[in-house]
Amino acid sequence: MMMTPMRRSIAADRKDRVCHGASEERDGVPVLAVAAPSSPSSNADGTQLHPFLRQRIAPVGALACIFGLLILNEVATFLIAGTSSTNKVLEKALKLSPVQTQVVHRHGDRTPITPLEDELFWSTLLPSDDLLHAIGSFTNIMRQRDAKPHPAGGGAVYGRLTSDGLRQMQLVGIKLKSDVERLFSHGGGLKRLENVDPSTWLRVASTDFSRTIQSVQAVLMGLLDSGKDVIDIDARHTPKMIPDPQPRLYVGQSELERKLTSSRSFAVREKSMKPLAIRMTNALFASGVLGEAALKVSFGVGEDETATESPKDLGLANGKPERILPWNQLAEILKCLERRDRLPKGITSQDLEDVAEHNAWRWFSLLSNERLASMAIKSLAKKMIANGVEAVNGSGFSTTPPLFHIFSGHDATLIALMCFFRIERPAVWPEYGSYLKMELLRDDVGILHKLRRSRYYVLFSLNGEPLRSKFGKHGSLRSSRYFVPWLDLVHGLEVIERGLPPLYA
Repeated sequence: MMMTPMRRSIAADRKDRVCHGASEERDGVPVLAVAAPSSPSSNADGTQLHPFLRQRIAPVGALACIFGLLILNEVATFLIAGTSSTNKVLEKALKLSPVQTQVVHRHGDRTPITPLEDELFWSTLLPSDDLLHAIGSFTNIMRQRDAKPHPAGGGAVYGRLTSDGLRQMQLVGIKLKSDVERLFSHGGGLKRLENVDPSTWLRVASTDFSRTIQSVQAVLMGLLDSGKDVIDIDARHTPKMIPDPQPRLYVGQSELERKLTSSRSFAVREKSMKPLAIRMTNALFASGVLGEAALKVSFGVGEDETATESPKDLGLANGKPERILPWNQLAEILKCLERRDRLPKGITSQDLEDVAEHNAWRWFSLLSNERLASMAIKSLAKKMIANGVEAVNGSGFSTTPPLFHIFSGHDATLIALMCFFRIERPAVWPEYGSYLKMELLRDDVGILHKLRRSRYYVLFSLNGEPLRSKFGKHGSLRSSRYFVPWLDLVHGLEVIERGLPPLYA
């Protein structure tokens, strides 16, 4: 997504940014801002190599040296920035006993998914094969045989993780290490992170896209002190980890997407924004940035051919057909161009903001529909709750369920989960490397409820900022709360599942 500033204060917006209900709109339009990407660092003086890279450096060569140096140069800044999110909610959470943590992260910085004309330039942003081999040498990728590639999966150059993206994701792993250490410090049969086989406490899953697999490999490199253990990455469940699998999983999802995009309010907004889409598309083609290959890509809830049953929209200009790229493509192309200072002349910062904001509006407008959100991402949400059930039932026993789960996905994965769990919207769109965290906590002394009606709670957060949720058996009647009683999640899932249509055979 493109960056755009907030239109009003975060404090004022927090009151009405839950993914459901009339309160989330202003003048009929959901409000969302998009985070500004951080500038890549290039100063590597005076730093030392990460321990893992020290072990692998001989076969990898100079590029890996540079990669390791750049990573460590940013670690201190990254960790200092993370402490600013500490507040009363986090202080209260620290008084509870952590039972399990699940992290769903977006991949790191990437090249455009849509093929552009200057392939040579974009290829220079990719990490070397030697470096990719080094970070992947301690993982085992489990894949589904004969799985159909997703249109947004990318190719040899496009839709690929960049060198900046690898560095970004290792920083995420370093940041998450404190969560693991806190889990270890509270027992569960494991006392220290060092020299413990990760298979005893860690599970990792990813969509089967090169950028998400490489992203989580970099996360693991930052999280773990060595690469001596081979870690399985389960990439067999891509359709269950994205809201727009092709084909869709549930009977009726495509029809529901078409119904929602055909509604009067949606159509009015789309019509008002269509001139911008035409102008941006024309500017990209006229500048030579785009070629005809761009018209062959289709992805996104409410926009891909699975949802629309039609090719790219063709408007009319002077009686002739006019190409109009979908908003998903416009937003991702413009973002990638903007980050590399390659925007065509005539495209302004306001244009970028308007495209990003409208694309975000589309996603939240569609996935704010509870039925669509449930069909789009229920499988992943159910897996996360099942992991929690295993931890609740197994806590205190000698054989401890996994303490830490990592799911490597996409911004659409995070947005769909936030809407499914009825989590308030974040102040910014999930940028590259963003992570949604679901912490399962145990209240041993009645900190949250003196009567101790519920012993287990869940706290959701995005990049360290706690977020409130309305999810539960009677979620529509309850106010948002940071600490969600565990049984509310379990019962809420049961209610949702009873109302879902069947899966396609």
